[in-house]
Amino acid sequence: MTARACAPGRAFALPVVLVVMLVVTSVAAIMLRQFTAQRLIAERQLHGYQEHHARYGIEEVLASWIRTIPRNVQLLGTLGQDGHAVDLLLGDGTVGEVYLRDGQGAVLAVSEGVSPEDAPWVERVAAVYQDLCASSRAEPVLREVGPAALSIQSAPTEAFEAVFSVLFPDSDYAEALAIIDANRGAGEPGETLRQVQTALQLDGEGRQRLARAVVARPTLHFVEVRLRPSRGSRQGVMARFGGYVLIERGAGLGDDPWTSRSSFLTWNPIGVE
Repeated sequence: MTARACAPGRAFALPVVLVVMLVVTSVAAIMLRQFTAQRLIAERQLHGYQEHHARYGIEEVLASWIRTIPRNVQLLGTLGQDGHAVDLLLGDGTVGEVYLRDGQGAVLAVSEGVSPEDAPWVERVAAVYQDLCASSRAEPVLREVGPAALSIQSAPTEAFEAVFSVLFPDSDYAEALAIIDANRGAGEPGETLRQVQTALQLDGEGRQRLARAVVARPTLHFVEVRLRPSRGSRQGVMARFGGYVLIERGAGLGDDPWTSRSSFLTWNPIGVE
């Protein structure tokens, strides 16, 4: 028998089919990756949109809540040890746990926004404070907004040492620092400040300078909101937001405890621990 030769077209049919299948599979994979990437981008944009509006919605609610606090109530004195203030139940069932802390425990690092009279010493205090922290290997606690004054209740010892060395360079302020440390979390802030004035042996002008640099009752607070899936949920925190809010007492406003000057100076996501 004589063998019959295969047709040339049939010899290349299978490789061509394989190449076509490979091309089609590659194109499909590329299109799938592009679709997945576009979907992820859209989801991130939607999440960012929702997060943006939820964040500012919480800010508005907090601002309204702050204005309901009676004038004779010391805000920080009403909080638990961890600073927990209130829980906010949001429309989707999410719970926002609100925490407050003294915002003037940090040193103002910039002089923008303060009076021309205070700007020079604010800048010097910030520089001296950071030098003291570097010497003691302490982490400086700084902020960029709010009043220049430090809270006698929460600012670190290095911060007061910087203030006293800049404003009262001829004074022996060791006793004043000891009084502040001894009364942290225990003494009445106003009385502690009066003892510091006495220890520094300040005259009328000196007391005025101290009043601009150290306060017994802070007006700047730091607000932190921790979002959880639901009340009592054992799941972790989904997101955290925080910002500085300035709460100034009203005067002669009847039952309205705070003026409209209760406002957030900053408000940003701060990450989940």
